[in-house]
Amino acid sequence: MEARTLVLSNVGRFERLEVLLAPTEDITGKVTVFIGNNGAGKTTVLKALATSLSWFVARLRTDKGNGSPIPEGEVLNGQASARIILNLSAKADNEEGTKENVSHTLYQWELSRTVKGKKATFTSNLHDTSKLAEIYKK
Repeated sequence: MEARTLVLSNVGRFERLEVLLAPTEDITGKVTVFIGNNGAGKTTVLKALATSLSWFVARLRTDKGNGSPIPEGEVLNGQASARIILNLSAKADNEEGTKENVSHTLYQWELSRTVKGKKATFTSNLHDTSKLAEIYKK
């Protein structure tokens, strides 16, 4: 399983941020490095990735498991909702159940948080989280 992109909307200090995670079409390395001044948002990005992946881990444990929510304090000031989108690719066995001619399947899930008393602008979609967890349970 490889995380491909992480998109933050109204999370922390970011109105919108799309992070391409290595390897990409242009970069063959397998390491993504975050460099920035204090307060630039490095920790926000890593916490968002951990929050999103916590839902996958929870679904591995139980079918309807809940991961960590986006903390309300992480919603960008003045915004009603925040959203984290994670795109991953995972290898899927072929029809014979062997590793020959293995294909990569793309999975995406969205996690959102709305400030109390505000109207939601984003909704969570965790269908692919459960789908991917089922594959790993086999």
